[in-house]
Amino acid sequence: MVRILAILLNVGHVQTTVGDVLWFAIPDDTFHDHEDGDTSNLQLQFLTFENQFTITPDSWIQLNQTSRTLYGLPLLDDVGRHKYYLAAADSRGRVVRMAFEVDVSENPLQDRLSHEISLLLDLDYEQFIYKVTHTPF
Repeated sequence: MVRILAILLNVGHVQTTVGDVLWFAIPDDTFHDHEDGDTSNLQLQFLTFENQFTITPDSWIQLNQTSRTLYGLPLLDDVGRHKYYLAAADSRGRVVRMAFEVDVSENPLQDRLSHEISLLLDLDYEQFIYKVTHTPF
């Protein structure tokens, strides 16, 4: 009898807006393996679409393996459609990949904001943005 690792639920599209926190919990019934069970028992990876490398730590979007959650804070530079693979591996090392898209749109209220807040921080800007976008919520 052949035992397979399969995609049961295609959750391959998420929409978000610049400045809104993205928090997407990957459902337990997304993947299934006959030996290991549902998604909670599999090893997940979030990969680039182009070359299937693991998302780098400086990407605006990240995968929290423990909570099986995709999270991030898209900024203006992130507007557009981003393509990835969500991969699941079973205990035998078998892998299945599902195409996954994240659409980031501009905030329609951006031009109507009535307040602007300025902060003077004694921090490196790149380090600050990295911490803001990579701290699990």
